[in-house]
Amino acid sequence: MNRKLGNLVAGCAAVIFFAAVERASAITTVADMAIYFGSSSNSVQVGKQMQFFLTLSNGGPGMVVGAITITNQLAVDFQYVSSAGNGSYNPNNRAWTVVPGASGNTNFLMITVQATTAGVYTNTATITAIPVGVTDPNPANNTASARVTVISPIVLTCSSNLTITASTPNGTNVYFTTSAYGGCSSPLTLSSSPPSGSTFPIGQTIVTTTASDNCGDSTNCTFTITVNAPKFTGITLIQGGIKLNWPANFGLLLQQSDDLGTSNWTMVTNTPTITNGQNELILSPAKVNGFYRLVNP
Repeated sequence: MNRKLGNLVAGCAAVIFFAAVERASAITTVADMAIYFGSSSNSVQVGKQMQFFLTLSNGGPGMVVGAITITNQLAVDFQYVSSAGNGSYNPNNRAWTVVPGASGNTNFLMITVQATTAGVYTNTATITAIPVGVTDPNPANNTASARVTVISPIVLTCSSNLTITASTPNGTNVYFTTSAYGGCSSPLTLSSSPPSGSTFPIGQTIVTTTASDNCGDSTNCTFTITVNAPKFTGITLIQGGIKLNWPANFGLLLQQSDDLGTSNWTMVTNTPTITNGQNELILSPAKVNGFYRLVNP
């Protein structure tokens, strides 16, 4: 009887032990995993860099010591540049592997990319792998998205350099054309300084043109406008000398030299006659073989 009772007690102990092991193996960790996916800007210009921010928070109540994998489906129109933060990030399959840790803990990842193609893109991050034995009671917050608009750069075309003869002593009105496209808004704002239609003085003036959009992006270009003083309107050999004609309303002075290779220019003091707004001066044969030029006073 004692041996049978002993065997019965041992058998009951074994059943209780295995039941306890089976119950222990069925225990799971409950932890609410939540992710956030944002960006440094809602819009970015083609060719410029921006950042995506990804966080994983453990809302508890349990601690998670195994790694969780989050895949962020960045559009192919964003070129990977670098990443920094907790865990490890694989740019090839765009997977972030990180250990959530204790309840209340938050892990962070920053991904720097370069925009390559204009368009509107929604990039999504999703928890794709949770450790065995972990149960997430709220899978609704296991996915997050960031929407970004990639805009074309502003392309600005300036006027070509212009050379014009002055129409008045103060210079002349000059009109030019510039154009631009791209940016985040249409039409773009175009401004030039000095503006088209201004009176440009004799000499060279640099014009700066700027194109901007409503997002704060802008670009500029420059070109030159050269306004020359009037030249001789007539040089005629006549019997008894040479006849010179030039505009009368500019106050230009006439100079003469016997050799272009020297700086020995002398003022011609003969007084011209004025006909129809033109100076006319006839010089004697002694001056026919010289060189003449008009200069500002």
